[in-house]
Amino acid sequence: GNTLVSRDTDSLQRVWAYWLMGVICYVPANAYPMLRTQTLFVKEESTIIGGAVELAEYGSWGIAFIILFASVVIP
Repeated sequence: GNTLVSRDTDSLQRVWAYWLMGVICYVPANAYPMLRTQTLFVKEESTIIGGAVELAEYGSWGIAFIILFASVVIP
């Protein structure tokens, strides 16, 4: 016979604010270069996705999949 009462009336607003900030931060995190590789005279910068694609091109399919899954799919 008791009524349920929410502990915090602003909790849904906070959840949506955190979600929106997460989406806003997710885009630049995947757009700016995070990987810098340097060989003898060549320096290359690439994003997380570009680095995973480069690893796949060199034959490291498993590592490329783990990087893509852990850095792009899960978040």
